[in-house]
Amino acid sequence: MSVLKDSWLKRTRELTRERQQQNIERQRETLAALEKTSQMRQECAETERQQRSDERSDFVKTRAELMEQSRLQQQANARILRADLNQFKAQLQEGTQAFLADTTQARAQMSARLHDQLDGFRLHLAQDVEQLLGDMATLRSQESAVRRAELQRFHTELESQMQHFLVSTAEDRSAMGQAVAESLQDFHRLLVQDVRQMRGETQEMMADIERAHLERSTILRAKLHAFHRHLKAQMWALDKPVPVSEPVKPVRPAVARLQPAPRAVVSTPQPTASTPKPVVNTPQPVMSAPPVVTAPQPAASIPQPVASVPQPVVSAPQPVVAVKPAPAPKPALPAVILTPPELPANALQVYELLGRTGGSLMHELEVALSINRFQATDALRLLIDGNLVVKRGRTYQLKAHATEEISE
Repeated sequence: MSVLKDSWLKRTRELTRERQQQNIERQRETLAALEKTSQMRQECAETERQQRSDERSDFVKTRAELMEQSRLQQQANARILRADLNQFKAQLQEGTQAFLADTTQARAQMSARLHDQLDGFRLHLAQDVEQLLGDMATLRSQESAVRRAELQRFHTELESQMQHFLVSTAEDRSAMGQAVAESLQDFHRLLVQDVRQMRGETQEMMADIERAHLERSTILRAKLHAFHRHLKAQMWALDKPVPVSEPVKPVRPAVARLQPAPRAVVSTPQPTASTPKPVVNTPQPVMSAPPVVTAPQPAASIPQPVASVPQPVVSAPQPVVAVKPAPAPKPALPAVILTPPELPANALQVYELLGRTGGSLMHELEVALSINRFQATDALRLLIDGNLVVKRGRTYQLKAHATEEISE
């Protein structure tokens, strides 16, 4: 048994030794393979690095060549485009010159034609005016003869009627004058009583106003003293500042409104149906409402003491208080539409449109009159040269409208 065991152990040791030897050889082979692999990797990395540097240099050279070609192509395109632009500019100048020449010629022809039409119109108008003046003179002479005869007949009838009227209304006028005198005396007596009553009420109102003014001055003086103490305490940084007293609401004085006196009714006798009704104007007293005094309201801050007391003016026996009228509203600009002679049709249309609107822009004139920019410019230039239209900013106005706005 021991022999077998020893042989088995020996065999086991030999196998273990062989395995260890095999492992060592395998490790050496692995290390050699790793060194070879690392060397191959370094060679591959070096090769790839060289290839990348070559590719980069080729790319830089290719990009430089492409940029140079692009620059040359752009320069060639720029030269071609500049030549095309110069040619287009020359063609545009030639076309513009031709258009201006045609427009000038057409404008001259239109101006000559308009002058001829205006000369013919002026001649026909002068003939029509002369004929109309002759017809009006003949008609006026005939109408004047007829009216002279009618006036003579009316004058005779009027004299006879006036004599009859003066005789028939003499007694009525005397009776009516006596009645009017009595009515005026009654009205004067009532008016004197009303004036005395108004004077007493005015004195009472002035006394109330003085009392209200005195109370307001007292309140303001107390508030000023309190504010002075408070300000002094703040300036000297006291621990306990002086409290500010609350404002006292002043007593609103009762203001008695004056009631206007009733108007005196003048009874006049009724004339008969055969005599005309005479008109008698009785004077009416002019009275205005008495002034209303409003008590001042206390404010949070210290107000400035300003007291203005209106003084009512009462003149006996007829108190008339003048009241300043309210300012009248600014009148609108009148539509000045004149027709100056010796102007083209476009200028006359522009002048009439400016007279109706009071002022317009260039494009508004073109849209309203359906004309182009050249026609509108020529018409406005003629009107400005004729001292009929002025330009204020971008707006064209008649000189009459502009003068009225400046004077206002």
